Amino acid sequence: MGNYVIYADVLLVLNFLLDFFLLWATGRFLRLKPKVWRLLVAALIGSLYGVFVIVPGLSFLYPIWLKLLFSLALVRIAFPFSSWRNFLQATGAFYLISFAMSGAVLGGSAFFSSGLNLGSETYVRWGALFFAVFAAVIIASWGIKKISQSWRQENFQTKLEIWAGGRCCFLPALIDTGNNLSDPLSGRPVIVGEYCRLAPLLPQGLRHSFELYAEKDPSQVLQNARIDGWEKRLRLIPFSSIGKNHGLLLGFKPDKVIIHGQEKLETNQVIICLYQKSIAGDKKYQAIINPEIMESTVPLAQ
Repeated sequence: MGNYVIYADVLLVLNFLLDFFLLWATGRFLRLKPKVWRLLVAALIGSLYGVFVIVPGLSFLYPIWLKLLFSLALVRIAFPFSSWRNFLQATGAFYLISFAMSGAVLGGSAFFSSGLNLGSETYVRWGALFFAVFAAVIIASWGIKKISQSWRQENFQTKLEIWAGGRCCFLPALIDTGNNLSDPLSGRPVIVGEYCRLAPLLPQGLRHSFELYAEKDPSQVLQNARIDGWEKRLRLIPFSSIGKNHGLLLGFKPDKVIIHGQEKLETNQVIICLYQKSIAGDKKYQAIINPEIMESTVPLAQ
C-alpha cells in the first residue's frame, strides 16, 4: 500500500473558504445578517475540525453523531440564537446548501483534469472550488427571491410602522410589484405614502414648505423649508407616470420601518416619499411598497 502526503495547511485553507461561503450563503438564504466575525470564527473552527479528523490519533472524532453535533455548533456560533424555530430553519438551510456545494465540488471535479491531492486517492479540482462558491451564491440569491415572492403572494396588504425623529405613525400599505422606484443616489427602494398620514413625522417648518411648494416644484421645498436638522434626510426621487414623464417626489430617510405581516420585519434601508393625493380611492391602503425592500429586512426580535 502506497504512502500519501496530506498538506494540512492547504486543507485548512480549503475547508475555511468552503465553510465560510457555506455559512454566508445560509445567512443570505434566510435573510439573516450575522456579524462577519461570527462567520470567520465558525469557519475557522470548522476548518480545524476538518484537519483533525485526518489525524490517526484523533479517531474519536470520526463518528457521524459527533459530526452532526459539530455542524450544529457551527450554526449556533455563526447565527445568534433567537428561537428553536429559527435555529432549526438555519440548520436545515445549512445542510441544504452543504449538499448542493458538495455536489458542485464533485461535479466540477469531473470537468477539470488538474486538481489538489488531499491524500489517499481523493482529489479536488481547483475549478470545482469555483463551482461550489458559485452554487452557494446562486442558492442564496434564489432563496431571497423565493421568500420575497412567497411573502408578496400571501401578504399583498400589510401595515407599516414608520419612525423618524422620535415620532411614529401607522398606515395600511400594499406591496406593489409595479412599484420599482428607488433612490438614484443610494439605490434604496422607495415606499410612497400619503402625505396626510406621514405629516405628523415631519418638522413644522418642513410641513409648511411642502404644502406651499410640493405640487408645483418639490425642489423648492429643499430651498425654502426650515428643515430643522433634516437636511441629510431629504431626497428628491424622479418618477414617471401617465401624463407626467419627469416628475419629482420629496422623500426622507426614516429611522426605521417595521412591516407587520406574518412576522415583524424591520429595515432602515428605505426612502419614504410623500404623495399629496389619495393612493387608493377606498382607503384600503395609503402607501405602496417596492418589493425590493424585502431584501434588506431582518426579523424583529420579539
